Amino acid sequence: MIQFKTLVRASLAISVAMAAVALLMRDWMWFVVVLLSILLLLLPYYKDVGYYYSRNVIWMSMLAPALVVVYYLVDHLVYPVGSHIFLDVSYTEYFNAAFQALECFVSGFMLALLMDRSFGMTLTRRWMVLFAMMISLAVSVLDLFFMFGSLYADGAPVFNGDFQHGDERYSNRILIVSPFVATFASAVYAIIMTKYVKRHDKSEFTQSVELRRPVSECRVREMSAVAPEYKPIKPPNDGWGLDDAMCIIACLIILGMSVVSLGSGFKMSYEVNTGIFCGLFCLVPIALKHAHVITLPKTFIMAIALAIFLHAYGVLLLKYDVLIYYDTITHTISSVVVSLCVYYTLMCYHAYSQGKVNFSGWTMSIFVAVIMMGFSAYWEVFEFIVDITTGTNMQYSPFDTLRDMLANTFGSLCVSIALGFYLKDHDLSAIVKSFQLHPKLMAFIQDPFGENKSKS
Repeated sequence: MIQFKTLVRASLAISVAMAAVALLMRDWMWFVVVLLSILLLLLPYYKDVGYYYSRNVIWMSMLAPALVVVYYLVDHLVYPVGSHIFLDVSYTEYFNAAFQALECFVSGFMLALLMDRSFGMTLTRRWMVLFAMMISLAVSVLDLFFMFGSLYADGAPVFNGDFQHGDERYSNRILIVSPFVATFASAVYAIIMTKYVKRHDKSEFTQSVELRRPVSECRVREMSAVAPEYKPIKPPNDGWGLDDAMCIIACLIILGMSVVSLGSGFKMSYEVNTGIFCGLFCLVPIALKHAHVITLPKTFIMAIALAIFLHAYGVLLLKYDVLIYYDTITHTISSVVVSLCVYYTLMCYHAYSQGKVNFSGWTMSIFVAVIMMGFSAYWEVFEFIVDITTGTNMQYSPFDTLRDMLANTFGSLCVSIALGFYLKDHDLSAIVKSFQLHPKLMAFIQDPFGENKSKS
């Protein structure tokens, strides 16, 4: 059996060699991905995190670079895979993106182990796999920025003004390759990893070591500190209020615009159907509240109504095509709403998971930011698929896609930072209690995968 230190050194040597090749080839995406892997590999040996990675995790860290080597040997010596084209993109780009997604997935799993062991966070094995999948998607978004710079440097069309109606937008397809492949590849990796972790306890992915230095007195004081005094949470409004009125008004206006558009015959069926759906969706938050399923905060309900109204208004009155920054505004507000939804969901899991999942301090904000970057990748891939299957121009240009990503990132970061400070002064359990969850919904959150039922 290979000695553990030799295995770690071999993994580091392969990663360093991969980083050197990426630097020479000016493949900045691979360079960043491999640097992240090297950092996570070295961290347990230079910081007192109290553990080393297990042999299986070290082997996993070597898998993606090994597959890259095998692929290029096959491509150059056996069969020219990269000479084939799909959607105006070489097969090499697809395989390269799949290997990068695998490297990011393994790095995400290692980062989840680090947070679980050293940041005061408690994650189940499935949550670790989920976090690894979202890290893979989030890092793939970074490739959009590198690819945009490469396309711009090569003189390819990247701005809205570079395209005329009906022009082939091949640069969009080149830009979206990494998130497109990562969306499906990371899902496959997650399914395989979920089946693997089922057969192993969480402790089997790390091996404990004695800390090289004693625990600081500051950390001891933090553990024995008195619980802080939180500001009181305003009780929810069970009756009809401003939030209900705003949702109803937004619904009526949107449905009215849809009916007028349908009667005039000016708008296409896609736009009218979108307007009708948005109008009815405005009523969902207040319907859930009055059905006693969940009582969402008033500001959150109003933010949902505003985001839906702006999107429907832009579609029905063609504001997306007329106003340059309208799409950026709607993306930012929508990302705020989705980020709040993710944040409240994690709060509920934290409060009702019976200690299986614990987000302490700023770790919840980190989790929300990573998940939102993953959602951003999902959305851009969805727009790309709609464009190539229906002939629409949801992704008008690479610059338009990049601007959407920046808007989504800005909105999610604003929510993560703001709620991170908010939770320092407010009790998370009291916030969740104010949601007044239905007992069945609460039971689902406590055991979403049916683990307790299967054990009994």
